[in-house]
Amino acid sequence: DTNVVQYYFDAGNGFSAVVSLEEGSGTVGTIDSYVPHVVGGVKYTQGWGAITGVVAYDSNYEEVAGKVRLDVKPVDNLSLFIMGGYGTDDNLNDDAGNVVDAHGRGFYKQWSGNWA
Repeated sequence: DTNVVQYYFDAGNGFSAVVSLEEGSGTVGTIDSYVPHVVGGVKYTQGWGAITGVVAYDSNYEEVAGKVRLDVKPVDNLSLFIMGGYGTDDNLNDDAGNVVDAHGRGFYKQWSGNWA
């Protein structure tokens, strides 16, 4: 479980956005100071599909991660998507006795390396 303060906006024309401040959860994800994790996202949906983007700031490691997803419906009974992500990992190298070592992964960047 995580504590969250969130605002969601829906323009009613296919555009929506969200911003949230999160405490995190688990041994590694829970914030260790007064600075919360910050997450923001936007989405545009139409009959052809949708494009979605989200960016998150991990306040424990002071790292950023983001993802973009494109959904396409070429016909009514077929839906395709492609997604890519990028995250910084300069501070995700702690093998120095934390409860769970990061090994290049963070609360919002679950993959190793910068690109996913």
